[in-house]
Amino acid sequence: MPFSTQRFVLLVEDELIVTHIFERVFENQSYALLDTATTREAALAKIQFAVYDFIFLDMALDRVRYAGMEVLRALARLKIKLREQGQKTLDSRVVIMSGSVSLDDIMLEANALGVLHFIDKPVNFTEAYILDIVQQLGLPLLPRKTAET
Repeated sequence: MPFSTQRFVLLVEDELIVTHIFERVFENQSYALLDTATTREAALAKIQFAVYDFIFLDMALDRVRYAGMEVLRALARLKIKLREQGQKTLDSRVVIMSGSVSLDDIMLEANALGVLHFIDKPVNFTEAYILDIVQQLGLPLLPRKTAET
């Protein structure tokens, strides 16, 4: 598959069970590659050196309620910096996920920073749920093969 058709997805999440479900959804997907970060520092480092088509961003990381907003702001600053330098940038589609932060508290700023979708936790993060969300956002993934298929 040509490089230009691959999509790169970053999951910034510190709950291992959620990360494992995302990993199962994206395994064996040649069209979309999943990268993960469990801390805001790791996420900040990754967005400096890689371009992601989609970012799933938890708001509470490292026991800091609004750590995800720091990542979102850094992403916006990086886009501005690159555009000022005349470089092309990719507008990552960002999905905010949070259960410990009221979405009302962050919605205005998040929308101004280009957030595409909000997931209010707790949610039953099943493979089918994640697959449905990802496909609604425009990333067609193949269903995971099971023993019966």
